[in-house]
Amino acid sequence: MDLYKDKLSVNTTVGYTLAINNSYGSSGFSEFTEELENGDVISGEDLATYNFRKTYNLIETGVGVEYKLKNAISLYLAMNYLTGFKRVVEVNVAYQVNDKPEQIATVFSNGDYHSLVFGVRYPISNFWNKKEQD
Repeated sequence: MDLYKDKLSVNTTVGYTLAINNSYGSSGFSEFTEELENGDVISGEDLATYNFRKTYNLIETGVGVEYKLKNAISLYLAMNYLTGFKRVVEVNVAYQVNDKPEQIATVFSNGDYHSLVFGVRYPISNFWNKKEQD
Protein backbone atom coordinates (compact mmCIF):
# COMPACT_ATOMS: atom_id res chain seq x y z
CA MET A 1 0.00 0.00 0.00
CA ASP A 2 1.56 3.30 -1.10
CA LEU A 3 1.33 6.09 1.44
CA TYR A 4 3.35 9.03 0.16
CA LYS A 5 4.17 9.92 -3.47
CA ASP A 6 5.14 6.32 -4.36
CA LYS A 7 8.07 6.61 -1.92
CA LEU A 8 6.62 5.27 1.32
CA SER A 9 4.74 1.99 1.47
CA VAL A 10 3.43 -0.53 4.00
CA ASN A 11 4.17 -4.19 3.36
CA THR A 12 2.85 -7.36 4.93
CA THR A 13 4.69 -10.66 5.25
CA VAL A 14 3.41 -14.20 5.43
CA GLY A 15 6.01 -16.91 5.12
CA TYR A 16 7.50 -20.23 6.09
CA THR A 17 10.87 -20.92 7.75
CA LEU A 18 12.64 -24.23 8.11
CA ALA A 19 14.77 -23.67 11.22
CA ILE A 20 17.79 -25.72 12.34
CA ASN A 21 18.12 -26.52 16.04
CA ASN A 22 21.84 -25.87 16.67
CA SER A 23 21.47 -27.12 20.25
CA TYR A 24 20.03 -30.50 19.23
CA GLY A 25 21.48 -33.34 21.30
CA SER A 26 22.67 -31.11 24.13
CA SER A 27 21.39 -30.24 27.56
CA GLY A 28 22.21 -27.72 30.24
CA PHE A 29 22.06 -27.54 34.02
CA SER A 30 22.14 -24.48 36.27
CA GLU A 31 21.44 -23.51 39.87
CA PHE A 32 20.09 -20.17 41.01
CA THR A 33 19.29 -18.15 44.13
CA GLU A 34 17.60 -14.77 44.09
CA GLU A 35 16.34 -12.49 46.83
CA LEU A 36 13.21 -10.53 45.91
CA GLU A 37 12.39 -6.96 46.99
CA ASN A 38 9.84 -8.25 49.51
CA GLY A 39 12.55 -10.34 51.24
CA ASP A 40 11.55 -13.73 49.84
CA VAL A 41 14.39 -15.95 48.64
CA ILE A 42 13.89 -18.18 45.61
CA SER A 43 16.39 -20.94 44.97
CA GLY A 44 16.39 -23.82 42.58
CA GLU A 45 17.87 -25.64 39.65
CA ASP A 46 16.93 -26.25 36.07
CA LEU A 47 17.74 -28.85 33.44
CA ALA A 48 17.21 -27.88 29.78
CA THR A 49 16.75 -30.55 27.11
CA TYR A 50 17.12 -29.84 23.38
CA ASN A 51 16.64 -33.38 22.00
CA PHE A 52 13.22 -32.93 20.42
CA ARG A 53 13.97 -31.94 16.81
CA LYS A 54 16.96 -31.28 14.55
CA THR A 55 14.81 -29.04 12.37
CA TYR A 56 11.46 -27.40 12.95
CA ASN A 57 8.87 -25.43 11.02
CA LEU A 58 7.86 -21.83 11.69
CA ILE A 59 5.12 -19.72 10.15
CA GLU A 60 5.96 -16.02 9.85
CA THR A 61 3.63 -13.02 9.80
CA GLY A 62 4.66 -9.40 9.88
CA VAL A 63 4.25 -5.83 8.80
CA GLY A 64 6.79 -3.27 7.66
CA VAL A 65 7.34 0.11 6.09
CA GLU A 66 9.64 0.87 3.17
CA TYR A 67 10.96 4.23 1.98
CA LYS A 68 12.34 4.43 -1.56
CA LEU A 69 15.43 6.56 -2.09
CA LYS A 70 17.14 7.42 -5.37
CA ASN A 71 18.88 4.83 -7.57
CA ALA A 72 16.50 1.99 -6.63
CA ILE A 73 17.77 1.93 -3.02
CA SER A 74 15.21 1.71 -0.24
CA LEU A 75 15.23 1.59 3.56
CA TYR A 76 12.86 -0.69 5.43
CA LEU A 77 11.74 -1.44 8.96
CA ALA A 78 9.68 -4.54 9.74
CA MET A 79 8.26 -6.32 12.78
CA ASN A 80 7.66 -10.07 12.39
CA TYR A 81 6.39 -12.88 14.57
CA LEU A 82 7.36 -16.48 13.91
CA THR A 83 5.48 -19.33 15.56
CA GLY A 84 6.26 -23.04 15.71
CA PHE A 85 4.02 -26.06 16.03
CA LYS A 86 6.10 -28.64 17.85
CA ARG A 87 8.17 -28.56 21.03
CA VAL A 88 11.81 -27.62 20.45
CA VAL A 89 13.16 -27.18 23.99
CA GLU A 90 11.97 -28.20 27.44
CA VAL A 91 13.27 -26.95 30.78
CA ASN A 92 12.43 -28.78 34.00
CA VAL A 93 12.67 -26.39 36.94
CA ALA A 94 12.71 -27.34 40.61
CA TYR A 95 12.43 -24.30 42.91
CA GLN A 96 11.79 -23.38 46.51
CA VAL A 97 10.48 -20.12 48.01
CA ASN A 98 11.96 -19.48 51.47
CA ASP A 99 11.64 -22.73 53.45
CA LYS A 100 8.43 -23.94 51.81
CA PRO A 101 8.27 -27.31 50.02
CA GLU A 102 10.04 -27.65 46.68
CA GLN A 103 7.90 -27.02 43.59
CA ILE A 104 8.48 -28.52 40.14
CA ALA A 105 7.54 -26.85 36.87
CA THR A 106 8.16 -27.43 33.17
CA VAL A 107 8.79 -24.62 30.70
CA PHE A 108 8.83 -25.36 26.98
CA SER A 109 9.22 -23.54 23.68
CA ASN A 110 7.99 -24.20 20.18
CA GLY A 111 10.66 -21.87 18.77
CA ASP A 112 8.38 -18.81 18.72
CA TYR A 113 10.02 -15.39 18.53
CA HIS A 114 9.61 -11.77 17.44
CA SER A 115 12.04 -10.02 15.14
CA LEU A 116 12.62 -6.35 14.43
CA VAL A 117 14.42 -5.84 11.12
CA PHE A 118 16.03 -2.69 9.73
CA GLY A 119 17.66 -2.89 6.34
CA VAL A 120 18.71 -1.42 3.04
CA ARG A 121 17.44 -2.97 -0.20
CA TYR A 122 19.00 -2.82 -3.62
CA PRO A 123 17.82 -5.09 -6.45
CA ILE A 124 20.69 -7.34 -7.49
CA SER A 125 19.29 -7.44 -11.03
CA ASN A 126 20.53 -3.84 -11.35
CA PHE A 127 24.11 -5.17 -11.39
CA TRP A 128 23.70 -7.21 -14.57
CA ASN A 129 21.18 -4.82 -16.15
CA LYS A 130 23.80 -2.05 -16.01
CA LYS A 131 26.37 -4.34 -17.67
CA GLU A 132 23.93 -5.11 -20.50
CA GLN A 133 23.32 -1.38 -21.06
CA ASP A 134 27.07 -0.60 -21.25
